[in-house]
Amino acid sequence: MNMKLWRTEEATRETSPVHLIVGDWADVINRHGELPPNPNTISIFDSHYMTNASVQVAEDKGVMFLGSAKANNFNNLVDLVKHFVINRGDWAGIYSETSHDMFIHKWERDDSLGEKYCLTNAFKVGRGSRSSAHCIPGYDLYKLTFAACDEFNRRLHDRKWPHRCGGGTRYGDTGHDHKFAMAVLLQNTFNVYAALHEDSHNQSNYAENCFNLSDELYECSANL
Repeated sequence: MNMKLWRTEEATRETSPVHLIVGDWADVINRHGELPPNPNTISIFDSHYMTNASVQVAEDKGVMFLGSAKANNFNNLVDLVKHFVINRGDWAGIYSETSHDMFIHKWERDDSLGEKYCLTNAFKVGRGSRSSAHCIPGYDLYKLTFAACDEFNRRLHDRKWPHRCGGGTRYGDTGHDHKFAMAVLLQNTFNVYAALHEDSHNQSNYAENCFNLSDELYECSANL
């Protein structure tokens, strides 16, 4: 598992530029992801991380990406498609044959969502089919994959551990870091177990999974 905490510099109160975070994950993908000739690993992120610098870093490192974008970060691309999006439900896109970059503008019917933008380099032009005639290329896949990311993040909420986060000579931040790291590690463990045992339909909650795992680890250690 790879994990890196995004910290604020105490002296300047500034955080690291987002394109450095994207670059770090691109390095992880290059080490552990599925690369050419069968590149299937795609970095998915929201508009906070989607900047021109982030796009350049990902492309320089040869990594596919798919994410939402803020209009003011890509005004030049917005100007090329906005004239074709007139009514709610409309969408338009542009595609580069050389870089495979694709920019999609969708005006959602839901007023609370409004106008959305998506940028990716993970697609190539291919022959379509009737089953995919109503799909918005790139955009629909982003909505699907990011929903999975949201679900994973929600499972990390309110994780408590019976240990103090700080005290004595130990800073509280260190304890919180360990708490977050353990929550992510365990949630990934449970996700992998569920993926490998699809027929089990495991509906137990996070605490039950923790207890079951600890019991099994204790039994394994007792038999060593």
